[in-house]
Amino acid sequence: MRKFLFSVLVFVFFLGIIQTAKADLTRDCFNYIDAQDYQRALQSGLEAVRIYPNSVGANLCVGVSYNRLGQYNQAIKYLKTAEKYATSKSDLRAIYNWEGIVYENLGDYNNALLYANRALSLDIELGDKDGESKDLNNIANIYQYLGDLDKALEYYKKALAISDEKGKSATYNNIAVIYSSKNEYDQAIDYLKKAIAIDQRFGNYDELAKDFLNLGNTYRAIKNYSEAEYYLKQGLLMEEKLGNKDLQGAAYLYFGKLYRDKGNKALAREYFTKAYNIFKSVGDEPDAQAAYQDLQELQ
Repeated sequence: MRKFLFSVLVFVFFLGIIQTAKADLTRDCFNYIDAQDYQRALQSGLEAVRIYPNSVGANLCVGVSYNRLGQYNQAIKYLKTAEKYATSKSDLRAIYNWEGIVYENLGDYNNALLYANRALSLDIELGDKDGESKDLNNIANIYQYLGDLDKALEYYKKALAISDEKGKSATYNNIAVIYSSKNEYDQAIDYLKKAIAIDQRFGNYDELAKDFLNLGNTYRAIKNYSEAEYYLKQGLLMEEKLGNKDLQGAAYLYFGKLYRDKGNKALAREYFTKAYNIFKSVGDEPDAQAAYQDLQELQ
């Protein structure tokens, strides 16, 4: 059941993946991802796959684009194709990283751990500290979803120790989620504000939207409804602009909880229904069931 949003750290640029003959279309796709324009990234990536169906880079970029748009089953399809044709360790670690993330989004935590650990092993072998930090953070996310908060914190601290300043924001967000799970909301708010400051400074709007949604949901938990509504609105507006359907669903879920807590059952039902429908549309069954359960409890 989704209570707060984890941040994942991912590979965006792929050194060995963009081959010369296929560079332009595939590079366009990755550039659009970097610009957080996921619809155009998907269009470029699909065109690249149409022309070069066996291209590792093109299939990977389509998989990444579908993940960013919350369409996880489609993402897995293209990532598996990229994995099939990959030949280098640097390519494989990037693909494993993304496969772990998508399986996590689908609620398949066994496969998520499998691929996250594969990515970690390759990054250690390659001596890539930045990649290692990302992998540690993502493994911690999975343990957090599984309810092993102490194990999650252990991995987050390892990631924080070797991450750069920009990368720290995602880990701050995730540590805040742990404190929220422990009902230590003042600590959670402090860490979320640290994350927001970094993401605003670096223009990392994808993560910033997630920070806002988590902060709004945290304020809801302590019954500060005006602050909750403000931050949830900011997060939802950003996610609508970015086009991530799954995180729009999370925003609707949090609005449902907010209106439920305020005693407005009609609005709560409307937002829980919106959340359920959008989660179902992108294949996010765990969160669809969470929204359905919230709906049932309103009866």
